Amino acid sequence: MHPLRMNGSACLLIACVTIGACAQAADPLPLKHAAPGGWSSAPVDDARVKLAAQNAVAAQSSREGRPLELKSIAGVERQVVAGINYRLRLVVISGGAEAVGAAIVWGKLNGSYELTSWTWE
Repeated sequence: MHPLRMNGSACLLIACVTIGACAQAADPLPLKHAAPGGWSSAPVDDARVKLAAQNAVAAQSSREGRPLELKSIAGVERQVVAGINYRLRLVVISGGAEAVGAAIVWGKLNGSYELTSWTWE
């Protein structure tokens, strides 16, 4: 075979590597703004964040068998997965007293929410 001739697989590999390198060089956002799969800040007044928080409190209330009421969202981060994970810091009312919970809620692609983690601070 002539040294400059390549089979189809070799050409495809070189094309993919070249396109990938060009796409990275053309990326206008620095890596510090968004890492694939990483957590980033989100606004507490976002409608989906509020839904995730409400679902978290309702699910935790059910788990504990006592009423919990969402007072405020103290902080939120989100992570893009197959859907969106929300890492929430929630102020709730429990038995007339304030308590703070840290929750992770999975916002599924079908629009439902699932509480995956809750710890009291």
